[in-house]
Amino acid sequence: TVDPLSACSGELKLAFSAAFSQNGAFGPFDTEVTLKFSEIFSNIGTAYNPSTGIFTAPVRGTYYFRLTVLELRANHTVGVYLYHNSDLILGAFQHSDGLHESTSNAAVLQLEQGDEVFMNLGTGFSLYNDGNNYCTFSGFLLFSM
Repeated sequence: TVDPLSACSGELKLAFSAAFSQNGAFGPFDTEVTLKFSEIFSNIGTAYNPSTGIFTAPVRGTYYFRLTVLELRANHTVGVYLYHNSDLILGAFQHSDGLHESTSNAAVLQLEQGDEVFMNLGTGFSLYNDGNNYCTFSGFLLFSM
């Protein structure tokens, strides 16, 4: 049998997890806005750029991405999109009646070296954040190809 830890020891280690650091209400806006998650929990391999909000794949491989966002203001809807380069992959939406309403989603994507993945706040949507890190974006390399 092969020890999975030793089999992976030569593999690139790549993972990030970050929170949206702007506190209070954010949005709505008249256009989509790329979200910049600048409160870094981890950024192993430094493929996520907190200044731009963009993850850039350093190698061809299969990656996992997860997002979570929140809105608590009455009559506001949080709505975000996950993009792979210019292609819309998925969305996550939740209307708030003044309660802490959150939504999340995830995807496994095959990326080429240099491909970009990022999250946009949709046109007309908003989110809310405070020091409790309600809004997060994470990803990691499952395996290179």
